[in-house]
Amino acid sequence: MQPKLVVVDGPDRGRTYALDEAVFTIGRQEASHLQLLAASVSRRHCAIHHLEGRWDLRDTGSAHGTFVNGVPVDRQELDHGDFLQVGTVALVFLHESSVSVADGAQATGTTQVGLPQDIAEASRRSARQNHGLIGEGPAMARLHDFIDRVADVDSTVLLHGESGTGKELVARALHRGSSRSDGPFIEVNCATLSETLLESELFGHERGAFTGAVERKIGRFEAADGGTLFLDEVGEIPVTLQARLLRALQERRFQRVGSSKPIEVDVRVIAATNRDLKSAIRDGAFREDLFYRLNVIHCELPPLRERREDVPLLARHFVRLHGERLHRLGVGIDPMALRTLTAYDWPGNVREISNVIERAIVLGDGEMIRPEDLPDEMLTDLDDEVPLSDYQTAINETKRRLLATALAEAEGNAAEAGRRLGLHPNSFRRLRRQLGFQDRGGG
Repeated sequence: MQPKLVVVDGPDRGRTYALDEAVFTIGRQEASHLQLLAASVSRRHCAIHHLEGRWDLRDTGSAHGTFVNGVPVDRQELDHGDFLQVGTVALVFLHESSVSVADGAQATGTTQVGLPQDIAEASRRSARQNHGLIGEGPAMARLHDFIDRVADVDSTVLLHGESGTGKELVARALHRGSSRSDGPFIEVNCATLSETLLESELFGHERGAFTGAVERKIGRFEAADGGTLFLDEVGEIPVTLQARLLRALQERRFQRVGSSKPIEVDVRVIAATNRDLKSAIRDGAFREDLFYRLNVIHCELPPLRERREDVPLLARHFVRLHGERLHRLGVGIDPMALRTLTAYDWPGNVREISNVIERAIVLGDGEMIRPEDLPDEMLTDLDDEVPLSDYQTAINETKRRLLATALAEAEGNAAEAGRRLGLHPNSFRRLRRQLGFQDRGGG
């Protein structure tokens, strides 16, 4: 079967396009092999290269990003059944005969096809997926290799990384890639409960075991039987409870609180922490024997500042994710905003970039996220971090002159100056701070 693209969501839904060129271009411009007339599609959005029996998708600097199976990519080899998102247009890539087009459809040229319902439904599911492990740089390549190697073994894993680096996402990926994937994935946040409640949460309790225990409760160890138990913030477990946890890990057997009857479970344990557990051991806050029981396989998750090359992909991912949720599907990112995002150190890691993008979509008033839509702290000393080109410097000087003139004509009234320039008040305030104008009265 000759490879083809089928439009599964968009104005040309149901059309098929044969990939009969060495480089098949997709974009809004008329010269594209696949012209998509949607505002969210860039003039030269992406291209599919045929290379020795492989089909290689490459984003060509689009404003809204190119997605494969819900994940933003700069370059990705395509497999049969992959779903592509180009702006707000969704397509499926086919090169095997297992999925056929409607009767009478040709394998070449542009034809109308009947869209199988399972393809359409799979596309909608793909568009809703929240893939958190986004990145194509060396650090993420090593992490994906780690997941591939470790997923289908039962060894205990200890994940260490700063807050917001995606420890839970890695734990879920390990579970999905294991032979336990059909079993439960049970999570316990060890930092949010008191010692008594955490013991009950982990091991369960019998009715009357303590004040307030009005009925039997099944603990998380028992609920995770046949699957995976994820102990998040394991470094926060009280020392007095650590001995019981150690015994349960060693014997895969425990008793509910208030019971002497042993319960055996088949559970894989994945633990995570942002603490330095070796320092906690020296301080007497964590048992050394429990550490070695948990640290059978260790994984260090890289902070976002050490993989800046992934920031544009993450930004586009969250623009699409939050844009869909907030009904702002056409939002893109200005190149200078991407540059600002990449220069920032991201102390809150992936969680912080998600929040920043959501805020920019909510407060922004255009179809593009611009630097003035970003938090002020991200714009401070940006010129020292990333030298501006002569062109960009000239643009900023022009902006300063326009703002100064508008403020002078409006006698210092910021709201009026913003109206004269056609800017939303929030955009005007952020731009004024970015360019070094002091706040004054009058709005």
